[in-house]
Amino acid sequence: MRCGLLTFRYTLAIAGYCPYCVGDETLSPSQRMQQWMTKSTLLNHIDKHLETGAKKECPHPSCHVPLMNASDSRAHFQDAHYIEDPRSNCVSRKRKSEDDEENVQDTKGEALKYKSKKAKNEDEKVEGEEGKD
Repeated sequence: MRCGLLTFRYTLAIAGYCPYCVGDETLSPSQRMQQWMTKSTLLNHIDKHLETGAKKECPHPSCHVPLMNASDSRAHFQDAHYIEDPRSNCVSRKRKSEDDEENVQDTKGEALKYKSKKAKNEDEKVEGEEGKD
């Protein structure tokens, strides 16, 4: 029942399939068995199916698990059909400015103040100008 892509050392070993298309008997065999080569295009395609309305059970022909909503569908696809959602692994965070100080741990586990090279150079310029006065 694997529908998700399988990669080994960054090489595609098995293409992915859409469980909605595989289970749709109105489609031609070539449309039902369309292969997806990248995870993002497969997920975008599945999202289009989810936007049109989630089915009450898994659309895969050999799986009849009841599904309540789109989040249930995504979780089921990940657990039963190995369609991993990379977006769940992404952490959105703001990039630090080059001028920001940050705490860095040394090898002994002690927190150190770290200042970027750009910030250090600007501090040195300011100190040099103050010494001239």
